[in-house]
Amino acid sequence: MHRVPAFILLIALLTGGCAPAGHPAPRFAEAEADSAAVMFPRVSPRSFVMQTWRPAHVSFIEIRPGSGEVAAWLNGAASRPMEAGRHAVPLQGGSSVRGRSAAARACSRPGELPFYDPALARTVASSADIREVTVRGRRVWCVRQPSASADDGRRERHVVILVSAQPVDDAVLEQARAAFNARYGGSPGEGGELSRTFSELVTPRWPGSVGYYLRIPVR
Repeated sequence: MHRVPAFILLIALLTGGCAPAGHPAPRFAEAEADSAAVMFPRVSPRSFVMQTWRPAHVSFIEIRPGSGEVAAWLNGAASRPMEAGRHAVPLQGGSSVRGRSAAARACSRPGELPFYDPALARTVASSADIREVTVRGRRVWCVRQPSASADDGRRERHVVILVSAQPVDDAVLEQARAAFNARYGGSPGEGGELSRTFSELVTPRWPGSVGYYLRIPVR
């Protein structure tokens, strides 16, 4: 049996989920190698700092509960190479859920959120609390959820960071993102759980990748 080098064990301890000197960043899968291990020393409403121990390929996705496009590329980028070291990642754009899509504007009654999947809509509300509308030729189900907070996105933002030692075809990532949006668009689910679901969908399509999750305060 091969012995694991001490420096790999040290990195694993530092990045296993909540590093004492950094921001808590749960990891959605165990890395096969330390090349996918990262830390997040600083997080603020406008940016966060990412520490990579080795060169890596990274992708940033914002998860936006209640939005028609629930998974969006952060800063409009897909994957990118990163050298070892610290990297400042800006958090551009606003965080309003209701202003993001025509569907959100159509579902404007108190407590309503838009869904693109009727089966998913029926899992969170009874038929009496669901109405169907047509937005730009596409059917949308407006679900009244008095207990669901449509303001979650205004209080915090949810970011998934995918990290791998190997590059990936961005078309593969885009297909996975589109499939996730088609299934979960409009979902008011908790940001952390939606982030986990997204990571579990994408990482098998990007061999060797690991998903990290950041919950970022808006202010």
